[in-house]
Amino acid sequence: MSNINWTAIFKDKSELSQIDEEGKEHLFKEVQEKMSDLSFFILKYNKNDNYYIVDIHKGLIYINKIQDPEAEFISDKFNIRLIYFRRNRVHMDNNYKEIDRDIIHFLGYQYLDKVGKNHKVIIQISNEGNILIGG
Repeated sequence: MSNINWTAIFKDKSELSQIDEEGKEHLFKEVQEKMSDLSFFILKYNKNDNYYIVDIHKGLIYINKIQDPEAEFISDKFNIRLIYFRRNRVHMDNNYKEIDRDIIHFLGYQYLDKVGKNHKVIIQISNEGNILIGG
């Protein structure tokens, strides 16, 4: 089971959590159906309450808390789109018996710059909450 759950916050301030207050699990597909209304997408690491937040309007990723970005972080970004997926990794012994399993989350966004070139910004989050930043 994953130690990370998501919450989507939409332009109208409504929220959709992967696990709601009644314990019902929502599918990511529900977020995809409202992607044009998405403002923030948040992954919460449940063991230490770390937050990984994608700001869909500014094209930024925050860790733990939304901040006011310095001017160097602001650039013209158009058509900002959320990237979120996860991979299940199965570890096997020499006899091909499963010995462990973990989930890796990928979170970020892609956008077009002022000349129309596509860019991606993505982080990898392990089930232990460790982060890898790619470029």
